Amino acid sequence: LAQRWFRRCVETHVRCNLVDKKMTGWYPTRLIDLGSFDSEPRLIITKYTNMEGPYQGIPSSSIPRTFLDAMEIARRLEVRYIWIDSLCIIQDSRADWLKEASLMHQVYSGSLCNISATSGRDSSLGLFTKRDPSLLFPCRIKMSWNDRPESFYQIDYTSFWTSQVLDAPLNQRAWVVQERLLSPRVLHFGHQQILWECRELDAAERYPEKLPLALASGQGFYKALDPLTDDPHQQNEDNRGQKLKIFQGWYRILGTYSDSLLSNPEDKLIAISGIARKMQAIMPDNRYGAGLWLGYLPKTPYRAPSFSWASLDGSITPGWFTDASDTSQKIVADVVEVFVEPEAGDMIGPVKAGFVRIRGQL
Repeated sequence: LAQRWFRRCVETHVRCNLVDKKMTGWYPTRLIDLGSFDSEPRLIITKYTNMEGPYQGIPSSSIPRTFLDAMEIARRLEVRYIWIDSLCIIQDSRADWLKEASLMHQVYSGSLCNISATSGRDSSLGLFTKRDPSLLFPCRIKMSWNDRPESFYQIDYTSFWTSQVLDAPLNQRAWVVQERLLSPRVLHFGHQQILWECRELDAAERYPEKLPLALASGQGFYKALDPLTDDPHQQNEDNRGQKLKIFQGWYRILGTYSDSLLSNPEDKLIAISGIARKMQAIMPDNRYGAGLWLGYLPKTPYRAPSFSWASLDGSITPGWFTDASDTSQKIVADVVEVFVEPEAGDMIGPVKAGFVRIRGQL
């Protein structure tokens, strides 16, 4: 079933196969070469001669169960190379981690498929869980009610996408938000079934062809990045409606991201930087800083520097005015300089800039 979803998407989904031309020929710094089914995986450094070395073998006995299962899935999808962060990033090197983290958007955007251990709490549990296949199918009950003739009624579990994908353990992690969104397709391994997510299809073992519209709750979040999947060369920079749609998607993503968990709080910005980089590439005229798009911050017309009462609206309550020569008052700061630039040379009229410099203890 996973092979069918994968091939259908790769071969027929137009939106899922839009790749920026800049990604053509790009590879992560390191990849794992899976080789054949009976060979040991090997870590390769891709900058050497067309991905042919150097190699470093990885004994299967040292690889966590989840990663081994992911390698098996990749082989069955006929994919030779796989990228796993904890194997392809030097774990005790902060410099290497920072370098590779800045490339994360390219790793996931340029991938074929994200194999997601969605129900896993750690890498030792594997992708394949013990389950009862009969739980996938609806329960049929023969009954009558409200004086209607006896008939069969079907009871279906309609919130399985929420419980098995949206609220699953892996998807509570902040780093996974951009991993899931940037990947063109995601194969979820849930605790009861496998599920599929791409730009054109949400599906599960229970509904292998397509989720019914009433159950497609995953689309609201995953499709929030849809405007960014359009060919950037087709974007109209003057189309404010398109830009607004993109920024609305951004803030929907932030709503989910801000509710996710980070094991290292200092990763708050870098863990979503991949999505920000994708937006920046599409709209280079919008500056980004500290998680905000500066061009879309609320603005008010300038009329006075912030130290002036004229910069405020509403009633003010000034303190008692005192003589500067009054030595009974304790001075906590000295005014070193005051500068005001009038708009038309008239110091009594409108101003266009100003500042005050003070000296005191903090």
